[in-house]
Amino acid sequence: MPFYTACGSCFYCVRGQASRCSKGELFGNSAPANTIPGGQAEYVRCPLAETTFVKAPTDIPEEMLVLMADIFPTGYFAAARFLKDLNERDRKEYTAVVIGCGPVGVRNLGHKDVGRGALIGDMTDVDVCRFAR
Repeated sequence: MPFYTACGSCFYCVRGQASRCSKGELFGNSAPANTIPGGQAEYVRCPLAETTFVKAPTDIPEEMLVLMADIFPTGYFAAARFLKDLNERDRKEYTAVVIGCGPVGVRNLGHKDVGRGALIGDMTDVDVCRFAR
């Protein structure tokens, strides 16, 4: 399940931009409007479930699926949006800085296209730093 709900039929949904759904809500968002509590809980209420849920791949262990529903896709989406307009030469030469190396930031440290030139991670936790290397 993604971190947002989607109707599947609005202007954005039919163009493959379901995260911008005009009827959608966000799980665990701090803004009071369009917010659904939780998202990484054992049980959650999911409006628009028939167009929001995604069938889990059978080759991913159940205990890993929580990462696939929030943490990894968030990092991937951020990196992909940044990288989509860069040409190959620029990808090889630029320096990327990842600020905030929690699970989402650490995921981007490992992205195959992030930081081919140089990659700087802003980390204070020694164990996270070891993991990222």
